[in-house]
Amino acid sequence: MNQEQLLKFSKDYTAAWCSRNPEKIAEYFSPKGFLAINGGEPALGTGAIIESVRAFIIEFPDIIVKMRDAYITGDRAIYKWTLIGTHAITGCAVNLDGYEDWKLNESCTQILESYGTYDAEDYKRQAGLL
Repeated sequence: MNQEQLLKFSKDYTAAWCSRNPEKIAEYFSPKGFLAINGGEPALGTGAIIESVRAFIIEFPDIIVKMRDAYITGDRAIYKWTLIGTHAITGCAVNLDGYEDWKLNESCTQILESYGTYDAEDYKRQAGLL
């Protein structure tokens, strides 16, 4: 993996999130890959990843994801993002930064492991859930 490959992959992944199509987003993961958010139970495999992503899109039907940065660190990659959207239930605007710590396959075409992190308290405050 090199920085150029990572940037292309990250930009395409960002576009997939902005498409609001869970199946399209799941295509960026290995069929046996996983997505774990804030230390929670990992969504393992394509079906579970689709459902996890769908939950975000239901919560933020107008979701926009912006890539802030992507870089290689050792054998992993860091993808920094900003989620912008309106919470479906509260109507509150959210502008939340977070990141994913990825292990990618050798060709930098699929995510094997993704550990997503964001400030859950800030999210709840912005979304009007406190």
